[in-house]
Amino acid sequence: MQAGFALALYNPVSRARPWQFASALERLRRHLPPATPVIFGRAIGRPDERVAVTVLENAANEAADMATLVIVGTRETRVIERPGRSPLVYTPRAVPCALAEASA
Repeated sequence: MQAGFALALYNPVSRARPWQFASALERLRRHLPPATPVIFGRAIGRPDERVAVTVLENAANEAADMATLVIVGTRETRVIERPGRSPLVYTPRAVPCALAEASA
């Protein structure tokens, strides 16, 4: 069984280290499906707040800076579309194979 962990990257890009986030995305793409949800939250709690939900294959280094929190989901993370509202991004606490093993 493999464990999946959601990952949060705070302030992933700066002038001093502009390459690190691109490198992290490259490594994540080697281990996670292209459709893994990624959330970019920029300036959260400030007047210029922005939240964007995308998938790992489309996540771009240019979407992040020092005011950004990036959350990368797991293989089980799902985006739930809601007409007229922002989507929900949901990661279950347990996966079916883990539940089956626990009850065996």
